[in-house]
Amino acid sequence: MAQLDPSGLPWAKGSPNRYLPCYTESRRFEETGNIGDARMIELDYSLVIEATDEPDFFGFYSPDLDGFTGIGHSIEDCLYKAKWGMKEHVALLKEKGLPVPPKNPNPRVVIQNQQEPAVA
Repeated sequence: MAQLDPSGLPWAKGSPNRYLPCYTESRRFEETGNIGDARMIELDYSLVIEATDEPDFFGFYSPDLDGFTGIGHSIEDCLYKAKWGMKEHVALLKEKGLPVPPKNPNPRVVIQNQQEPAVA
């Protein structure tokens, strides 16, 4: 049960770290008893999200997964679409008998401004 401290912020009762409770979709930390075991974003490959000149338009791709790209209307939308899109992309590669890159043990999510194409 969260309690209010003198500053008025809810902290987890009895927490020496004074962390706010974090509830992930998988709730994996409940299985292991260690909050550090919970993954916040479930991706098997790294992801780059690029902001465009339009405030509600983002592009994304995976440098680990050739041919995987997509668009979204927010960073959260891109993360959601990428999570499921990567699974579908890998399934398609397997179905077509094409090589599937190994999962990245430490995938990164990079959010950056759109890179201008190099002029040859």
